[in-house]
Amino acid sequence: MSNNNFDLAVIGGGIGGYSTAIYAAKKGLKVALIEQSELGGTCLNKGCIPTKALLKSSENYQLIKNASDWGVEGTGEVQLNYLTVHNQMEQVVNQLRSGVTFLMKKNQISVFNGTGRIQGSSIFSPNGGAIAVDMGDKDEMIVPKNIVIATGSRPKNLPNIVIDETNILSSDGLLQLTELPKSLAIIGGGVIGVEMASLLNNFGVAVTIIEYGNQLLPNEHPKLAKLLKKQFEQRGINIYLSAEVTAVSNNQVEITKGETGEKINLPVEKVLVSVGRCANVEDVGLESMSIRHDQKGIQVNQYYQTSQPTIYAIGDVIPGIQLAHVAVREGQIAVDHLLGKNPKLLDEKLIPKCVYTQPELASIGVPYAQIKKMKKDTLTGTGRFMANGKALIERETEGFVEIIAEKETEDILYIGMIGPHVTELIAEASLGMNMDGSPEEFMDAIHPHPSLSESMVEAAADIYNLSINQ
Repeated sequence: MSNNNFDLAVIGGGIGGYSTAIYAAKKGLKVALIEQSELGGTCLNKGCIPTKALLKSSENYQLIKNASDWGVEGTGEVQLNYLTVHNQMEQVVNQLRSGVTFLMKKNQISVFNGTGRIQGSSIFSPNGGAIAVDMGDKDEMIVPKNIVIATGSRPKNLPNIVIDETNILSSDGLLQLTELPKSLAIIGGGVIGVEMASLLNNFGVAVTIIEYGNQLLPNEHPKLAKLLKKQFEQRGINIYLSAEVTAVSNNQVEITKGETGEKINLPVEKVLVSVGRCANVEDVGLESMSIRHDQKGIQVNQYYQTSQPTIYAIGDVIPGIQLAHVAVREGQIAVDHLLGKNPKLLDEKLIPKCVYTQPELASIGVPYAQIKKMKKDTLTGTGRFMANGKALIERETEGFVEIIAEKETEDILYIGMIGPHVTELIAEASLGMNMDGSPEEFMDAIHPHPSLSESMVEAAADIYNLSINQ
């Protein structure tokens, strides 16, 4: 039993969990990591990584199909072998998962492959907090001084639609397909829905998005969402906004338009349900330690402490922004706090958010809807890709960078962008806002020419009516 005493046990081996374990180990703690499935969690195995691999393949497919537009000519028709595409995706996932396994060994983290449940008061831990790990062929009891719960989330269901992972799919089921459907209806126009729509459309699937709200990406700036919708429709993606799926049966989706009540029957081969994710709070042992939680997740304070001071929770299992890079930072804050440090708290206004569609979207700052409610005088600057040489070379000129600053103080409130490679460009915006940079300081920083980053300078300069190209 002495070998199973740890300074910290992390329940959940996703990016939030394994990053927390590594960070704690580098801080000198003896760490255990408990994962019931595969290291890497949703992000690596069923989310961020496989979808981006598919997106890259889909973009390459379109580029090769249209190679003659670039003066590259050959013989024969371009054929898509989706099984090879899927296998390549799996290779990327497997390589990264092997990397995580290596990091566990390198940092001397004890990995328990099983289901961990927090125990109440017992002979192992009179005050509670021991973890029973069901490893299938045997059980282990871990006694940690501290716990971080990082059990993540799973796709959310709709009450009137049963996901069978055959014809009605979650994002997990869609990524398991080795053969593409001819047509697909996507219920939900959030981040997962639009990313899947973009890659499947590139592969030649007839895609329809049905979104209950009045815009795609309901939490994003309306200007960005409007341009994404326009470009999606130009690519042949059908979009219904302010609409609800009221029934799915016999490869047919019944859509009810919210404004008129008109019903439309849409024949499709498969349906993807993409309406968000719900926290994995079941079967963790929260009740045994009276850890407060509800349907939104585990309740925590600003240091990610639960109602039990030695137990923390991070990532998708708590209410808040469900992003991998957020979970990583939350884990670092939790570890520093349990070590008695005074960590810098997470500021949601400084979290970059990315959407990996074609075109890409990215933003950081105060949500646009909240800016409107602030009733402050603001200044807005725009840098358009149509005036950018590098964007013209890449033939991706629709899009822009927008900066909104408070007029009186020139504090930047928001930076949003849509266009080529903006999920990389947002890093500059993130660094600048973290350093409390002003639009003038963005403008004063010399940017290389030709580069897409010049649109950031143009947006900052436009606030002062000093933009060169517009």
